[in-house]
Amino acid sequence: MAARDTRWTSLARVSAEHNERQVLAARALENERRVTAVRLIALGLMAVSQGVIGDLTGVVQDDPARDVAVAIYIAFAVIAFVAVRRATLTIPRVRFMPLLATTFDIGFCAAMDWIDLQHGTVELESSTIFLALVISYSLLRYGVESLLYATALSIAVFTAAQVGSGQFAWTRWSFVAFGFIACATLFAFTRQAVRRAFVDLKRRESLSRLVAPKVVDEILAGREDRLQPARREVTILFADLRDFTSYSESRAPEDVLRFLDDYFGRMTQVVQAHDGSVNKFIGDGLMALWGAPAPLAGHAAHAVKAALDMRKVMLEINEHREAGGEPPLHVGIGIHTGEVAAGMLGGSGQTEYSVIGDAVNLASRIEGLTKEHGGKILVSDATWDRLEGRFAGERIGEVVVKGRRGRVVLHALTEPAPDVP
Repeated sequence: MAARDTRWTSLARVSAEHNERQVLAARALENERRVTAVRLIALGLMAVSQGVIGDLTGVVQDDPARDVAVAIYIAFAVIAFVAVRRATLTIPRVRFMPLLATTFDIGFCAAMDWIDLQHGTVELESSTIFLALVISYSLLRYGVESLLYATALSIAVFTAAQVGSGQFAWTRWSFVAFGFIACATLFAFTRQAVRRAFVDLKRRESLSRLVAPKVVDEILAGREDRLQPARREVTILFADLRDFTSYSESRAPEDVLRFLDDYFGRMTQVVQAHDGSVNKFIGDGLMALWGAPAPLAGHAAHAVKAALDMRKVMLEINEHREAGGEPPLHVGIGIHTGEVAAGMLGGSGQTEYSVIGDAVNLASRIEGLTKEHGGKILVSDATWDRLEGRFAGERIGEVVVKGRRGRVVLHALTEPAPDVP
């Protein structure tokens, strides 16, 4: 069992990491598109600085080699702008493209420095600013290797420019090189913080749809062991709309989906308000859990309170429907408490937290029996014993449940006992 638990846990972790990489790679591709736009903007501003302002101030640098270098870089910037927008997502691609682009960016700076050397001087200030801009592009990129590559290459080009122009000085070199390293370190920490916040936000959005908020907080706080395969005692609730198939056949599909979206949204809020988790939606039904993934004291009572509130919400929905001339709908609710195997299931493409076991099947069967008992909220004897007299109801008796040899004792809930807060 321990080996199997380890395999399941590893599978869930690998799946989560794979999904995170795919999401981050998609965002990195979008960011690379932004980098290509910034590159074009920077080129435009340089043209204004060196061309328009240069003409106005009488400082004009007329050099064919410089014009060729600028033309090649402009062509690269335009091609990169178009190519990145047509590129499809692959992780190797989002890793390789920034390295190629960085080589062209810093190569352009090196070429301009070499051209300046032919005239006997290099504008180290302009070169430094341009290199710092190229390093900053890595803040938006996928892999840290782009940041390391840009920083190392920038230091090498700046060093070559200093030495080639005869302006090398350890104080100036160390100031600029250490400045590049400091900026790169800051960018690395910023990237890590932004990526972590982005992944946590995506996880929170995904988990919050089904899991109670405080459980989401525990999972994101690092207590992911709650998702590992384990045997747990839980209370399971199944709820299913009655005669919804015939109702939906006479409505437009978009109207049916609109109703279900509102219905499931309200019921999910009820479940989460009572510290439960909606495990899955099944057609027009849902399955909710108490006691997993996080242990919960008194989970049976929490589930029963949620069931009573779900019935109240259904009454509110029907009041609104009847006001609009629509027939009322009814919900059947069955509850059972028992042991299940709970944990992450699935492959690298998709995983979900799920529970399996006889207790799940029995809860579903009990919900099905509500059709024969006037839509009452039915609970098993196992759940009823754990309520300790806190709720009023009636003992229906022993019933035969499909797929089970023995009979099951059922109780029909009414309301909380009058003398219990």
